[in-house]
Amino acid sequence: MSKAVIASLSLVALSLSACVVDGTEEDVDFDSAEEIAEESDALTSTQLANSFWLPTGWVHTTTEDGRYQKDAANGGNGKACWTHEKGAYSIGQITGSYYWLFRGAGCVVAAKWLYIPGSQGKAGVNPCTEGVGGITCTQPKAGSLVPLYSYPMTWAGSGTMSPQWNQIIAAKQANPTVPVRVIINPCNGPDISPCTTSWGAKLSDYTTGITALKNAGVVVLGYVATGYTSRSAASVQADINLYKSSYPGVSGIFFDEMTNDAVQSHIDYYKNLTNYAKTQNGTYITVGNPGTDTPVDYVYTVDTLVIYEGAGVPSLAALQGANNWHFNWDRSNFATMSYGVSSLNSSALVSARPYVGYSFQTNDVLPNPWDTVPSFFSSLLAGLN
Repeated sequence: MSKAVIASLSLVALSLSACVVDGTEEDVDFDSAEEIAEESDALTSTQLANSFWLPTGWVHTTTEDGRYQKDAANGGNGKACWTHEKGAYSIGQITGSYYWLFRGAGCVVAAKWLYIPGSQGKAGVNPCTEGVGGITCTQPKAGSLVPLYSYPMTWAGSGTMSPQWNQIIAAKQANPTVPVRVIINPCNGPDISPCTTSWGAKLSDYTTGITALKNAGVVVLGYVATGYTSRSAASVQADINLYKSSYPGVSGIFFDEMTNDAVQSHIDYYKNLTNYAKTQNGTYITVGNPGTDTPVDYVYTVDTLVIYEGAGVPSLAALQGANNWHFNWDRSNFATMSYGVSSLNSSALVSARPYVGYSFQTNDVLPNPWDTVPSFFSSLLAGLN
């Protein structure tokens, strides 16, 4: 940010009425660019409206209501986030601090500028935990991400829904306000032909089952293995295309076998896959499964990261991430999947609430803990509710 910009801003106090971080629209009261320009001899109203609201080098587009939105290449991939950045400035005797505040799809800028006297220089801080006046922050409702790696019917072509799929539908109907995302895995991916050849699986059974889930209010994601980037992007894109063409009820993609290192080419691999999925269907949700904590750059690659996949419930350290970085982001960016939990661990749901938007527990165990649904699944949703 240039000194001229900061100097002009040091004379201005923007009015912020509310920042609701739940992906919904809410009017936020700003002084207009024209009003700001009247108080500044450094920049014109056009320059104020188009130059300094975003950090230098960020590519952005303008929404219809005049706010800015980060583009896909810079993390604008449909996620909701609390705040990306906090900084401090000092011009002569004038000092202060500021946040860039984001919310909703693509991290729309909800507040262009805000002074926070007495709390300066702390990067990546969640303003909702800093006691910042004039901001009302809410979280989206906690939900569950369910790996449903079972066949939708009792047997191929039977026309009778399997008990596992019926459990999901009944639990969702009993807890209609709790978000439920289900991952289907027809045949280790969308190509069902090997399973059709070996034991008679039918695509029509999946389309029927997916429709039943959607009618109950469940969001359905399609499983894709990435082999920790060893699968070519073209192969993964072909799977995305197949879900789009053959499973029209699918609302997003689950990228399994995700890396968690700091290799930039790996980060770009997943970011590009998310961008590709969203070009095929603008409403697609993407979920990545490293199964553990990652560097912060991974939060830009998909809409939701599975930060824990393992036996038992995650520790507080796993929920928080290194140096508690998960807390700087909206919890919808994170999910956990626990197996080998003999009965519902309600206290784990409470512990996860500040950090994780999607929690799942099952009593099933390795080698495939995801081919059943626990008897306590409805109670799990009730606990999230």
